[in-house]
Amino acid sequence: VLFAGMKEDIGHTVIIQHSDKSETWYGKLEKVSVKSHEKVKAGKTIGQVKDLKNGLSGTYYFAYKTEEEFIDPAQVIHFE
Repeated sequence: VLFAGMKEDIGHTVIIQHSDKSETWYGKLEKVSVKSHEKVKAGKTIGQVKDLKNGLSGTYYFAYKTEEEFIDPAQVIHFE
């Protein structure tokens, strides 16, 4: 975990740096469950998304960064 805390524009945020030095950013979280410099494995809960009124879904911020540049996550992650 490269960063876990508040970012002015996206609220509660977790930034994870991967072994290839790329980063994934998760923002607009209701709760952060990890600390900066903590090592996490795939599947670990890193935070909680705030539920919408129906209690079934929520929204959050997701970004992918490589070599100091943000890129469209759909270019590197397969979404169904």
